Amino acid sequence: MIHGYCKSWKIDEAIHLYQKMLRKGLKPNTVTYNSLIAGLGEAGKVRTAKKLFHEMSTVGLSPILSTYIVMLNGLCKNGHIEEAMDLFKSLESSKYEPNVEIYSVLIEGMCRVGRLDEARKKFNEISEKGLVPDVVTYNIMINGFCKKGLLVEADELLFQMEEKGCIPDSISFSTIIQGFLRENDINRAMQLLEKMRKRNLSPNDAVTSMLLHLVLVDARCHAALESLPSVLHERR
Repeated sequence: MIHGYCKSWKIDEAIHLYQKMLRKGLKPNTVTYNSLIAGLGEAGKVRTAKKLFHEMSTVGLSPILSTYIVMLNGLCKNGHIEEAMDLFKSLESSKYEPNVEIYSVLIEGMCRVGRLDEARKKFNEISEKGLVPDVVTYNIMINGFCKKGLLVEADELLFQMEEKGCIPDSISFSTIIQGFLRENDINRAMQLLEKMRKRNLSPNDAVTSMLLHLVLVDARCHAALESLPSVLHERR
């Protein structure tokens, strides 16, 4: 029931039920704590989430890897990046090894607050630790580059991604195409769009809206899209 409350954004009800459990002498399990910490993070109640994270030991539980992930996610989403980095360091000194998902959460948090150099270092650290970045991790880093206008770096990472056997998805292409369209680099955007369509991938709504606008104002875009009619027809 606590999990259901958290999923439906009824976090106060979830906390009330948790407190009722404790008063009745019932012992919450790790799933309960994970649900509460995740729900509190989504609701912006980071202080309460941290309190519960540390409270686990009072009922004889220790955070497991998934608990670290939801706590780290809550910290990152709410801009508590220093605390997130401290939590990541504490994980490294625990019995658990950071996995790709944990790295991805931290990297996204760093990108969100503009700490791109640190995000890039953490991204490189993944391979140094013998782990393999997945499509989610690459997409986070590509998005971070694009938001900073570093499209050359984003384009290079897209190439590197494929070279290492990680297949870009529609998010990968849509993110970088959107970046090139924002910078008015129509030629590169069209090249990537054609590549995307050859793989039967569709651009997201944001890219499609930009393309529809450009068709009206830029003859180059209109000409390039003539060979890709389905891009526009799908949204009509």
